[in-house]
Amino acid sequence: MPFMKDFEPVVQPEMNVRIFDSTKTYGYFEVTHVEPVGYIIKDFAVTISSESWSRGNEFQEVYVQDSEMAQWRMKVLDDIEVRLAQLGKELKRGSLKYGVPVNVSLMTELIDETLKSTEFYTYRDEKVYVDIYNPTQSSISRNRVVVFGYKFKLNKLDSKPGKYTNIPIGVIQ
Repeated sequence: MPFMKDFEPVVQPEMNVRIFDSTKTYGYFEVTHVEPVGYIIKDFAVTISSESWSRGNEFQEVYVQDSEMAQWRMKVLDDIEVRLAQLGKELKRGSLKYGVPVNVSLMTELIDETLKSTEFYTYRDEKVYVDIYNPTQSSISRNRVVVFGYKFKLNKLDSKPGKYTNIPIGVIQ
């Protein structure tokens, strides 16, 4: 799997990737450029009753251009749990061949200080949603996360290269 001890780009320029999700392969690409993306803070700003979910909150801030993919890590800033979903459908545990959704909370960083367990990838503007859970005993309307990572410029290849890295889109690995 594409994880490193420290948070480094999963691939470098001149390396090849296969981009896929749970339903299809988007193709094979050569990476032409890598650039870091600083912190992006997103407040979903939905009111959630105590011990309830808000499902299907679109996460446009992680979308990239048509010729790009991105590698992200996520940190929760408020007392919420966040679960990544894709294409507007809730992902159920074990339902994907290439990954299992993970709930990200304030506790995640205590267990995983590098946030490696929150890593996920996006490609183009493929729809990404999050489900947000309020574990508290009162309603909340502030539900913030921060994401950071790398963007990769891509050049589509006409055929399958001999060597490539698999990039699963939309699933926390």
